[in-house]
Amino acid sequence: MKDRQVTHEGRRLIVPDSGTPFPATIYREKDGVDYEGVIEEGTPYDVESVLPDTLAEKLGLVPEDDPAPADALQAIAQALMVPLDIQELYKPLIAPLSVSLTGFVEGSYLYYGIPWDSELRIFVRVSKTTAMSGTTAIGTLPSGYRPAETQELNAYDEDGNIIADVIVAIGTDGAVSVIGNVEANVIVMAAYNSSSNSQSGGGLTYRDIDRLIARNGAVIAQNTSWPDFDSNGWKWEKKSDGTCKLWYKGNVSATSASSNGAYYATSNVPLPFALTALHGAWASSCYAGILTDADIYNSTTSSIAIKYFRMASFGTQSMPTTIYVEGRWK
Repeated sequence: MKDRQVTHEGRRLIVPDSGTPFPATIYREKDGVDYEGVIEEGTPYDVESVLPDTLAEKLGLVPEDDPAPADALQAIAQALMVPLDIQELYKPLIAPLSVSLTGFVEGSYLYYGIPWDSELRIFVRVSKTTAMSGTTAIGTLPSGYRPAETQELNAYDEDGNIIADVIVAIGTDGAVSVIGNVEANVIVMAAYNSSSNSQSGGGLTYRDIDRLIARNGAVIAQNTSWPDFDSNGWKWEKKSDGTCKLWYKGNVSATSASSNGAYYATSNVPLPFALTALHGAWASSCYAGILTDADIYNSTTSSIAIKYFRMASFGTQSMPTTIYVEGRWK
């Protein structure tokens, strides 16, 4: 940055409403007389006050290049930005819920969630093997995870650059779409934060990550009817460290069979979402007020397999069953 230099300090051209223009020197102070009546000098706008060379160097700028305040602000902004590849690791932790997409390439997603208080976060990353034009529907957010007003978000490519003449729209009905013409295999990204109007290619700041780390192990998502069970008999919670707990209470249909004089029945109970790892599952059941042995066997990350044992044949019955599951959702 350079200080302004002039040949004649205060020189101005006076142009009267009538008459001949003439040059004059305007003085704020001369010969000890303060013509402005200064109350407070204030901070001068010069190199040392705005962007001294020592500060420019600390920001990674070269003083000899005469960087401007805009260069300094850009350097600060770059330092505060989270690299996009790092953002991708944290997005599913901050917005752990997702809409199933159809017709988009592998790796496309529509994440959503309310990680803290009432702050709705939505992350979009989509691409198609064919060009997109006009309005391309992505998916629909469920009730409770929709903005109060229609949002038109900047669209970014995978390098964080704005894609001209393309936006990602989120309606109050939950409909999410790309509006504009996008070439085949071009990645379109957008982010929404209900507590901030700021936008960026990825949508995450270091503050988001700090808040997430501070809540390590904290519950960041639950079934919408929590603490009640949902209509399928499940209630669950996901934690920021990737672990989860699930509880089931309901009637499971089972038909008895026999082997070596023992009577048993098997049945599968689908999980409300697929796990990346199943750490353990426990079940109990009773029928006609009598406790029935219920063992977990051959369970997968998508369903719990239960085998019921009784002393006598019991045909086909709805077995009141409770299940507890621990695992990882991410």
